[in-house]
Amino acid sequence: MISAGGSGANGEFVAPGSSGSSASGLFAVSAGLDLVSGVFGYLSAQNAQSVANSRADMIRMNAQANAQRYAEKATADIAQQKVMFLASGVTLAGSPIDVLDEHIRLASEDVQSIEMSGAAEALDEEQTGSNAMTTGRNALIGGVSAAAGAVAKSQMTPAVLAGIYAQGANGN
Repeated sequence: MISAGGSGANGEFVAPGSSGSSASGLFAVSAGLDLVSGVFGYLSAQNAQSVANSRADMIRMNAQANAQRYAEKATADIAQQKVMFLASGVTLAGSPIDVLDEHIRLASEDVQSIEMSGAAEALDEEQTGSNAMTTGRNALIGGVSAAAGAVAKSQMTPAVLAGIYAQGANGN
């Protein structure tokens, strides 16, 4: 014989082979896990952003140090060239001074290139961190949404479902 269900302690419809409280408990656990998953996704993203920002700072400092070292070496090379010109009796006019000026100009451009390259790499790392935070916010929103969905499902007791079915069957 097929049973169409019975009534629970409060007179509500209970589907055969189910108990309303265990299903509600499962929905509550599911909602809790969804929420925890979203929170952990957000916290993980915060950590990733912090790491990316630290890397960006390190890249900037490294580029600045490299530019400083290059500038110091270029200054020393230029000073050495001046000494060599003067020691050989060449005056620092005309072609020798043009060579030194060109060396100074190229060194300045190289220093700027080193600094700009470091700034670009740092911005790339910061963008990586920003993308991680966007992913984390999405995970948090998804977790909250999934938890809300699980709570809503838990409210769909067999009695509510039977009422919805009865309304549909009556054409209301």
